[in-house]
Amino acid sequence: MRSITCAVTIASLVFLSSTAALAASTTFTKKQVVKSGRVSCAVYKSKWQPVVKQGSKYALKKSPTSKDKTACKTLLVPTKAFSLDDVPNLTTLARSKASSSSAVSALAYSGEPPKLSDISTLGAENVFWRSNVVTDIATNTPASQASCQEFFGGSDGVSASFPGYFMAQGVAQSFQAMLSAGTSLCIMQNMPTQENVSSGGVIVTSGTPPSGNISKLFETPTGSDARLIKITTPAQQFFVKVASSATNASKSNQYAYEVFICGNGSLVAYESTRVTLGGTFRSTTQHPFGQGQSTSGKGQADVTASLVKTSAGIIFNTAADRTVEFTGVDGNTSTAASVTITADNIIKNKVRDTRQDGTNTVYNEARFQGSSVNALQFLEGAARGTFTHNQAGSRSFGGAAEYRDTYYASAPSNSLVANVNAIDFNTDPFYTKTLSVPDLPSFDCAQGGDIEISLNFSAPTMQTALSTCANHKVQSANFCQSNTVIAAQVHYPLACPL
Repeated sequence: MRSITCAVTIASLVFLSSTAALAASTTFTKKQVVKSGRVSCAVYKSKWQPVVKQGSKYALKKSPTSKDKTACKTLLVPTKAFSLDDVPNLTTLARSKASSSSAVSALAYSGEPPKLSDISTLGAENVFWRSNVVTDIATNTPASQASCQEFFGGSDGVSASFPGYFMAQGVAQSFQAMLSAGTSLCIMQNMPTQENVSSGGVIVTSGTPPSGNISKLFETPTGSDARLIKITTPAQQFFVKVASSATNASKSNQYAYEVFICGNGSLVAYESTRVTLGGTFRSTTQHPFGQGQSTSGKGQADVTASLVKTSAGIIFNTAADRTVEFTGVDGNTSTAASVTITADNIIKNKVRDTRQDGTNTVYNEARFQGSSVNALQFLEGAARGTFTHNQAGSRSFGGAAEYRDTYYASAPSNSLVANVNAIDFNTDPFYTKTLSVPDLPSFDCAQGGDIEISLNFSAPTMQTALSTCANHKVQSANFCQSNTVIAAQVHYPLACPL
C-alpha cells in the first residue's frame, strides 16, 4: 500500500521503569533531571518537582517558587505504561489552543473560513480572489483594468491575492512530507490486535510477541536488549527496533524506536523517534524525495513538540511551541520549510522552493483555529515573498489577508504585517544556507527479526483499519497550483499590458 511506503511513524509511550524508584529517593542523578525552561525538575512522589544541583547530584529545592512549581507541572509524568493508542495523531500538531482562539485582530475578520482540506475543491481562484478576477486575466486579452489592478492585491477589501494564497499553500506543503507518516502511524496503532490475528490480517511467522500478546508488540522490552520486529508487506519490509528500558534510562528517554524500511533488498527510508523523560516528542524521518530530476532525491522531516496528559489522553501541548522542519533535495530541485506553531494560535512558516519551472521564497504568519491540519481554518495572515516562473517572469509580493464573509480580502493594516516585514531573506540563515540531507544509515535488509510478522491487507479487519486511517494526512497540498491561477500568471503580461 502506498499509504505506508513513504515514511513510517510508529510512536508509543511506555512507563520508564527506572523512574519507579524515585519516590524512595530525594537525590537524583543528572539523567533523572529535566529542564523546564530554566527550572530543573525531577520526579518525586509521582510528580515533577523543582530540584537544585548539589555536588554531582540534585536535591529537592527547599523553597520553590510558584513559577518553579508551574514550570515542572508542564512536564509529562512517566507514572504508568501507555498503549500505542495513547499516542496523538501527527495531524493534531496544528490543534489550536481554545483559550486564545478569540484573540484575532480587531479588523474585519468575519464569516466561516474554509477548511484547508476544502480549498482545492473550492478553487484557489475563488477563495483568495474575488469572483471572476483570475478567470478574466487567464482568458481575456485585454482583461478589465479592475481585474489587472486586483490580481496582485492592493487596497483594503479587494482580493487577498498571493499573500493569502501562500499563507495557506506554504503551510500545506510544509506539513505534507511529515504527515505522510500519519497514515502509517494509524495503521501500526490498529495493526497489533487479536482480531487482526484471528482474521488473517496479521500473521506471526517467527518468534513470540511479549507475554504471547500481540498488543504488546511495540512495548519497551525490559533489560538491556532492544526488540527487532520485522514486518513484511507485499511491497516492502519494515524493521522496527524498540529500545530497551536500560537504554532508555541511560539516555533519559521514556520511549524510543527506529524504523528501517527496505525495498528490493535495500534501505529506502528511516525514522528515529523518542519521547524524552520530560515528555518531549522528537522524530526524524528520512525518505525519498523527487520532482522528476533524478532518482536519488532525499528528504528529511524533523518534528519537535511536548506532550501532556489530559482527561482525553495524551495530546500535543498547545501551550508550547511545536516545530516542523523539512528539507528535500533532488538534483537542482530543492524544497525547505520551517514551521512553528505557537501557543497564541499563530503559524509561522518559512518556505524556499527551487523547481524546474521557477522558484519561491516566502515567509508568512497566520492566525488559525481547528483541531488538526486538515481542519485548519485561517482567520487572518500576512505573507511576503518573491516567485519566478519561466514563462510568467518574476514578481515580489507582500500584504495581509483576512477572511471576510465569502473570500480572503486584502488587509494592509493587519497587525501581522510588521512581523512578516521584519524577516530579511538576504540574511536569515534559513534562506541563505546550502540545503542538504544526510545519507541513510547502514542497515542489513537481509537479516531476520526477533519477531517476524506478515501483513495481509485484504483481510476485512485490515481493510477497516486502512479505511479508518485514510485521512490521516494532508489532503491536496498543491491546491494553490490550480490551472486557472497558473494560466493567469502566464497570461498576465498580455492581459494587462503596461
